[in-house]
Amino acid sequence: MNISASPFTQVFGLMGVDHSENANAKLAGRILDGPMLLLAGWIIIDWYLQNINQQFSHTIISDWVVWVFFVTETLTLLYLVDNKKRYLGSNWVNLVIVVFSFPLIWQIFPHAAGLRVLRLVILFSLFIQASRTLRHVLARNNLGRGLMASLVIIVVSGTIMSLIDPNVKTASDGIWWAWVTVTTVGYGDIVPASNAGRLFGAFLILMGIGLFTML
Repeated sequence: MNISASPFTQVFGLMGVDHSENANAKLAGRILDGPMLLLAGWIIIDWYLQNINQQFSHTIISDWVVWVFFVTETLTLLYLVDNKKRYLGSNWVNLVIVVFSFPLIWQIFPHAAGLRVLRLVILFSLFIQASRTLRHVLARNNLGRGLMASLVIIVVSGTIMSLIDPNVKTASDGIWWAWVTVTTVGYGDIVPASNAGRLFGAFLILMGIGLFTML
């Protein structure tokens, strides 16, 4: 993804394609925005079905879809960028996801807690990428794609909150909380109780303020 560097994205290995890279690499980064939004929706639906229906059988196909996407994105952009070392160093989270989300690993060594953490990392990565997409489409005055990216951010961030905070019991509660937080309404009916939840909430509030200043 094509963004300008920031301390946050650099530290967490989510910088994307550097703004000084060649045109082909930056174009590929933008093209991959669409599949990334679809993947975020896929993960949310899959996770939601598992939580509302105890009889729902999680299929290995879902894990393979996620893994193939990250492998394709990483290899494609790595091939196109001029400075491959910089790309790998500034996007190390993608490498972590590619290595540790390989589906056969979780079939051979099933570990529910570890898989939960990994899925949280994947969701957080997609959340950051969706926020970058939103910034770009708003900068280009593309309202339709901007609204779509905003919806993805709200759904993904709400799901993340339901995973990290005990006060947010369900994904639907998390999505409602994310909606009122991003819009800076803040009804107060759902309040994060954990430090991780509060930190994530503060980040989402700042994002909401920033997005409204761009409208």
